[in-house]
Amino acid sequence: MNPIIILVTPQMGANIGATARAMKNFGLNELRIVAPRDGWPNEQARSNAVGAVNIIDHAKIFDSLEDSIKDLEYLYATTCIKRAMNKDYVFSQNLPLDYPNSEKVGIMFGRENNGLSNEEIAFATKIITINTTEFSSLNIAQAVIIICYELLRNSTPREDRMYITFKN
Repeated sequence: MNPIIILVTPQMGANIGATARAMKNFGLNELRIVAPRDGWPNEQARSNAVGAVNIIDHAKIFDSLEDSIKDLEYLYATTCIKRAMNKDYVFSQNLPLDYPNSEKVGIMFGRENNGLSNEEIAFATKIITINTTEFSSLNIAQAVIIICYELLRNSTPREDRMYITFKN
């Protein structure tokens, strides 16, 4: 599983960098950014990438969401808000069970202040939601790392996982 991570109009370079770092932690490498608020390239994104600058350097920038997704076969949208839309929801922990057998899968994350619009979510095949308590708004990079973690955790056979041990 190697989905394409799509950030829709991210507002802060620091969050783009933290997203790249989260992606690299879990083996994902393709980042697409739609209309970043503070322009591109972004030095704050580079400095916050900490070891994942290659993802920042190879990020693809798009002016529109439509252009960023036109080559995808399957698209997830992330949101913490129940929408009155005819879309199936998938909890993040069940994502690997739902993940399609397609070559080009994308996962969209919305802007920091108000997420994805209904118009943007309408492009998605399904919606991913992350279980939280009453306060359900996550930072964009936090949401990315949870999704990346769930994909790796549930898709890697136990015997193939790397275990790190510490000696006193």
